[in-house]
Amino acid sequence: MNKININSAITGFASKTFTRFTKGALFAGAIALALGTGSHHASAANGQMAASNNIQTIYHVYAGENPLGTVNDKSEINKLTSDMLAKAKEKDPDYDYVLSQDVTLIPEKVFQASTNDKEVITKLKDAIKVRVKAAEIKVGDQTVGFVKDQKAADKVLQKFKEQYISEKAMKKFEEQKKDSDGESKNDKPNSDQLEDGILSIELSDDFNTQESKTTRDKLSRVDDMVDLLSHGNLVKDEYNVKEGDALSNIADHFNLSMDELHNLNPKIKEDGILHVGDTIIVKKPKPYLKIKVVKNETREYKIDFDRDVKKNDDMYKGDEKVLQKGKTGKRRVTSRIILENGHIADKKTLKEKILSEPKKEIIEKGTRVVPSRGSGQLAWPAVGGVITSKMGKRWGEFHKGIDISGVTDRSILAADNGTVTSAGWDDGGYGNRVVINHNNGMKTTYNHMASITVHKGQVVKKGQQVGIMGSTGDSTGRHLHFEVYKDGNLVNPENYLP
Repeated sequence: MNKININSAITGFASKTFTRFTKGALFAGAIALALGTGSHHASAANGQMAASNNIQTIYHVYAGENPLGTVNDKSEINKLTSDMLAKAKEKDPDYDYVLSQDVTLIPEKVFQASTNDKEVITKLKDAIKVRVKAAEIKVGDQTVGFVKDQKAADKVLQKFKEQYISEKAMKKFEEQKKDSDGESKNDKPNSDQLEDGILSIELSDDFNTQESKTTRDKLSRVDDMVDLLSHGNLVKDEYNVKEGDALSNIADHFNLSMDELHNLNPKIKEDGILHVGDTIIVKKPKPYLKIKVVKNETREYKIDFDRDVKKNDDMYKGDEKVLQKGKTGKRRVTSRIILENGHIADKKTLKEKILSEPKKEIIEKGTRVVPSRGSGQLAWPAVGGVITSKMGKRWGEFHKGIDISGVTDRSILAADNGTVTSAGWDDGGYGNRVVINHNNGMKTTYNHMASITVHKGQVVKKGQQVGIMGSTGDSTGRHLHFEVYKDGNLVNPENYLP
């Protein structure tokens, strides 16, 4: 029995073909043949001619494997399917279209036709939809998604590889794979090979494509499909808390909001204390596909020099002298590196050569302490507290020092050993002010104090009280305004304080 498959797209790609068999005789009625005389044969012949004139062709309509009924006029079926495809093509001509199911017409010749054309047309409209012809991308047995065509699918794989392997490196690898006869060599890396370059490239699973059909909204762009292959879906994972971790930086590291992190860990309070080794549930991407690259890489690294410090009792504390300048060395290392999606999964040293030895630095440091001479290492000039205003532009003017407030004790302390060169009221807006010369090129000032506890010419030790914090002079509130000078130049106190 012949059949007609009308599921062909406007773009001209071929429909699938399958065979159907119908049961029963070709004709609905039977022709009785009389046996006997010649007159009987004439009568039978006349009967056959009459029957032939009454034979009609009907069409059994199928959507896929499902029978929808019979029609007398196949042109209506053809028009419906061709109009559906033409309409889709007119709306978006960049794609090729097919029907969601094969529509098949199986002709049959009958004496008495019993068809239901309108009913079949209605059923057919419900049974079939227009779909976009696409290339289905699968990793292993799992469908990842769809792209426009095979050309786009090939581009997906190419761009996926190019994320982690440069075009130049890939070309060199392909050339190295060829032997003298032009045949590909074994992809497995040679453990004895020391030359730089890619030794092997391997996908974590099979990347397959096949001709398919889907809805327009399920088609992905090439770049989006590459991103999906690389990052996959978010899956739950465990994270062990490390030193310095807080919930906020853990959330940031895994691109989670605080609400998402709390939903994953309902027992942890927002201000809860984390302990090193605690287990936190997080979500991180699980790629659909990984590319494993094994390569040899040779790099040169510097070798840091050691420092030898010698004490000199004749030199003042804080002074130092370089007796021998240090020099870094250099080493060349060849490593076998295994990368998975660009991240180092394993690395081992194959060969190492020292190109130049480092040269030790020898310095001499003074240990001699004089009560009036500072060490150059300033101490915090208050009892606790924090910096509330930094050095720099402020309110349209330059703030020459730092402001410290929020202390646990209002005592103002000498930042280093030195001699008080000024102690009293300052008319320039500093109020009660103390200036200490540390006799090593450094000078510090202490301003806006409520009272002063030292006098001019007095030798003070590091940490000794020089006054009480206040708000005298041009001051907006109780605090210490602290300035530092080095070799006569104003410098930022934060660079010298602990």
